[in-house]
Amino acid sequence: NQPNPHIWLSPKEASIMAKNINDALKQTFPEYKDYFEQNYQSLKNTLEELDKKYTDALSNTKHKTFIVYHSAFEYLARDYNLKEEALVGANEEAEVSPARMAEIINIIREKQIKYIFTEPLTSPKPIQTIAKETGARVLSLNPIEGLTKEEAKQHKDYIALMKENLENLKKALNE
Repeated sequence: NQPNPHIWLSPKEASIMAKNINDALKQTFPEYKDYFEQNYQSLKNTLEELDKKYTDALSNTKHKTFIVYHSAFEYLARDYNLKEEALVGANEEAEVSPARMAEIINIIREKQIKYIFTEPLTSPKPIQTIAKETGARVLSLNPIEGLTKEEAKQHKDYIALMKENLENLKKALNE
């Protein structure tokens, strides 16, 4: 019963984290407070724009439930009135139970979900098995716990990956 640690996947929570970091840095290094504040304001504006994009894109989707491998998107779902259904909890190394797979398959069928999400750094096999069973298509939703080699080569950052997540959520939740 540990709290879900994936708070950075909500732009609203990421903004709170940025403020707390800014406050701590200014207190620790007061001689650089203007520099920290300037960078914080820039990041805050970027996160507010990202939050607005999520709000605008996800407020009137056809579906509200999305299927993921592990429960990384709880705060994002909460903040945008969505429902995350995960094969495993917040620990992506947990084993998927047959009972939970059956539950997820039933949810997909009942709610006529067309897309389910895999993650770049986890095994796609459980999601692919469910996709084969239900006919759902597979997209990627990135929990931003690390970068793939390809993402690193492309110099992708948090904002770029969150925008990709939004595009995939829009596609999945509107079909």
